[in-house]
Amino acid sequence: MLNVASALIVAGLGAAGLWDLRITPWPASHVKQAESGCGGERVYSTKDPGVHSPRRRRGAPPKYPDMTGHTFVGTPAIFEVVVNSKGVVCEIRTVRAPRINPPLPAFGAALRRSITESEFRPGTKDRRPVAVRMTVTITIDVH
Repeated sequence: MLNVASALIVAGLGAAGLWDLRITPWPASHVKQAESGCGGERVYSTKDPGVHSPRRRRGAPPKYPDMTGHTFVGTPAIFEVVVNSKGVVCEIRTVRAPRINPPLPAFGAALRRSITESEFRPGTKDRRPVAVRMTVTITIDVH
């Protein structure tokens, strides 16, 4: 199952099935204008005037752990990510972990690793590279 993404769709085959990486702007209401991070860079939201979101250039699908004895419930995983002005993920936070019964933290770790190891074209503000906070949603179809 591939869902249409507002910014980017990247599909690949992982051990657990097809995955869909969806990148959407992080709401401006969640980002402080003067917030800094990633080595002191000011972090923008794609909702700020003149700001465009980073785009994923390349990256491999997650390398999932063995799912034997675990059931995937199907909830998408959501991460808050900051991509710096060099296109590197410098912050990542799990907003919603994938639901697996019994819990399997290595599955979420594989998704996080896939995001942080990806290469991005940096976001821009007025055509200059800047750090941008956004959400990344990964939907997994195990059929």
